Amino acid sequence: MTVWQCPLAALAMSLSLGASAQSMKQGGPADPSAPVMPTKYESVFSGYQPYREEKLQSWRDVNDTVRRAAAEARHRSAGAGAAGEPVPSASQTPPLSPAKPERSGHGIHGK
Repeated sequence: MTVWQCPLAALAMSLSLGASAQSMKQGGPADPSAPVMPTKYESVFSGYQPYREEKLQSWRDVNDTVRRAAAEARHRSAGAGAAGEPVPSASQTPPLSPAKPERSGHGIHGK
């Protein structure tokens, strides 16, 4: 160590010891007289909004809305139709045929 480094090291150590002694004067977490930051209480229900019953639409109207949206999506995905083209009504939309059930191998039990 040079002549200047030794006093600087001693000064740094004394400052750190002084800081730790000062923090001990303020009290630790177990000290009941230690100053603490004030806390703010906010209820978890402060933004609560009670349940409100919504008016239900007719199931037929909801089905028609979904049918129209599906028809529009089919037209867009196929690239057919312009933006102003009318959407087919429920009577113009072909009904979906039920899928034929697959044979799951139960017929081989008797063989």
